[in-house]
Amino acid sequence: MYLENEGGEDARFFGPGSKCTHMIVCSDTVHYDHVWCREARANGSSVVNEIWIHDSLRHGELSDVNKPLFKPKRELGGIQGSQNLTICCEGYCDESFAEIEGLVNLIGARFYPAFTSQATHLLSFNFNGPAYQTARETGVCIVNKRWLSDCANQWIFLPVDINIPSDWALDLEEHQTAIQQYNQFSSDLTWLDGESSESTSCASVCHEFTTPPPMSSSLQIDNTKCHSTGSKTPQGTADIKPNCKKSLETTFDCSGISLQDFGSRRSKLVQFILFPLSLLQGIEMTEPFTKFIILKCFARLAQLKLKKKSLSGKFDASKFIISEVTGTVELHDVVELPASEAALEADKDGFIVMIQRLFDNEVPIDVSIWLKCIAAGWDDDLLCHHINMVQPDKAFGEFQTLFHLLVKAEIFHYWEFNVMLTSTPLQDYVNWVDNHTFIWHPLEKNKNYYDIDRDKQNWYYADAKGLLKNIRDVFEHRGKAYTEWFLGIILGEMPYLLSDLQKALYDLDFLSHLSVKFAG
Repeated sequence: MYLENEGGEDARFFGPGSKCTHMIVCSDTVHYDHVWCREARANGSSVVNEIWIHDSLRHGELSDVNKPLFKPKRELGGIQGSQNLTICCEGYCDESFAEIEGLVNLIGARFYPAFTSQATHLLSFNFNGPAYQTARETGVCIVNKRWLSDCANQWIFLPVDINIPSDWALDLEEHQTAIQQYNQFSSDLTWLDGESSESTSCASVCHEFTTPPPMSSSLQIDNTKCHSTGSKTPQGTADIKPNCKKSLETTFDCSGISLQDFGSRRSKLVQFILFPLSLLQGIEMTEPFTKFIILKCFARLAQLKLKKKSLSGKFDASKFIISEVTGTVELHDVVELPASEAALEADKDGFIVMIQRLFDNEVPIDVSIWLKCIAAGWDDDLLCHHINMVQPDKAFGEFQTLFHLLVKAEIFHYWEFNVMLTSTPLQDYVNWVDNHTFIWHPLEKNKNYYDIDRDKQNWYYADAKGLLKNIRDVFEHRGKAYTEWFLGIILGEMPYLLSDLQKALYDLDFLSHLSVKFAG
């Protein structure tokens, strides 16, 4: 039904004379060599499982049928010997986390979201962190997502190379390819009436801090890289390249320095992003590495709370020590006390005041909203993974995961889904089609875009799901070159939308995998 709503058609049968292009089977009951699957492939149909449906709906286009995650199991019981494997992961964003969990379930192994003494394999994103160190010391096999995918594709457990690269290292190799794809976006600008179609080039703002810093002996920040390197716009037109106006002016060494000393460099905490194709001049956002450090500081307090300990608010920015060598933040010269309701409340209030002072009470919008969520008493598991606090290149991926979960809620929990849409906070976005004019031109144009070639008018429901679908469609197609500025663009449009969506899904228990243990 959902594929039909998106333009698909039920072929009713497969075989000679059928229009069937895809046969969808249940991965728990139909295996790869089942007679139905063999006949479908013989007639040119692609055979996929139900996960392919959800992924296609989430992306708004047909997903790659050749990905192992979307294929039926070769054997319903999993790969031979899979019952002896226990696989954990560390350091991945929600979207990758869900894919890893799906692949582990596909091959029949046991999956634990947190590291366990029973683990046989650990997937570590950047080969750093407490689980990675424990795995090295105990002889647990350390692998990447590509190894897991290859095992599922070849249906055999492959040997583990001792020199296997991390997924973070593999992502870096693909970085230049992604930049080239950004530069191709300019050819699609002609769909915007009255907008310049001149070629422009978009590079990432402050690439050095789009991922947690790797282990190294020094941390160098080059302010020359903190701006767009695109081509010039035609004479007489406005510069539409994203630009980091308040850039990092000097290099510094943050090895073993306190948060207080880190914060004394005011110009290094904030960057002003100028948006292309927007009525909004720009928005002040937290510099990515600063955000990374702030979140780690909060994670230290949250992890104390897990141990039923607190500081009773007796701390300040001088007590948080930033270590460049390990990429961690540690508490120094503090007294851990038994946790009580009053003590934990004092820790929460003290942290909010500390961050406000760090910014001289001029907190950028992304962190400001997060602090309000802390003050409102949100669970630490959610606060440690709040979408406002992710790195710029990860924000759109987090949004895609949230939208996918929203679709999943509609399919499997229809009654709860409708209650969620009509309750606080998502009820505030009803009638957005008529009541909201988008500041960012691509979002406004797509809302009522008419495709002459296909004779098709864009149409969206006037509820929160319709609003989120409009946003997803733009950033996955026409606006895909600007995904790195996704968070700033949406915060400039509707400051609380992403936060409200995340909270609604968390309250519906669709984000139960989030944990303080994965943070910091």
